[in-house]
Amino acid sequence: HTRRSSNTTRSHTGRSSNTTRSHTRRSSNTTRSHTRQSSNTTRSHTRRSSNTTRSLTRRSSNTTRSHTRQSSNTTRSHTRRSSNTTRSLTRRSSNTTRSHTRRSTNTTRSHTRRSSNTTRRHTRRSSHTTRSLTRRRQVTTRSHTRRSSHTTRSHTRRSS
Repeated sequence: HTRRSSNTTRSHTGRSSNTTRSHTRRSSNTTRSHTRQSSNTTRSHTRRSSNTTRSLTRRSSNTTRSHTRQSSNTTRSHTRRSSNTTRSLTRRSSNTTRSHTRRSTNTTRSHTRRSSNTTRRHTRRSSHTTRSLTRRRQVTTRSHTRRSSHTTRSHTRRSS
């Protein structure tokens, strides 16, 4: 993402100025690693139980519901950031991880939403392809910029 005004160039990476949440789940008996980073605080939470983990997670014999759902194939991890909101949705099956970061063996999607001056950044990285509201392939670069209060959209496509 690159925003250019007459005076300013901004380059956005998928971090907000205040908070980073990282949810990691492993499914044999579920390991969660929650890391929250604000400008002052880092919290790292890890919970392991042989059968059941409750909190942001509820498990029945087949399904985990909450900000996280786990079936035998799928893990959903929701991360919300307010004021400069970042949502990171991650689904992991044995083959595929989807999210406002999706990681499969080939693909990573990173969605970052910031409110008040709303910046959306979608990045997919595979061994062959990087897509985003800057999409980069081996040949093509697409740059999308959205501004919210007066909504300016500028679309730039660059190919090598």
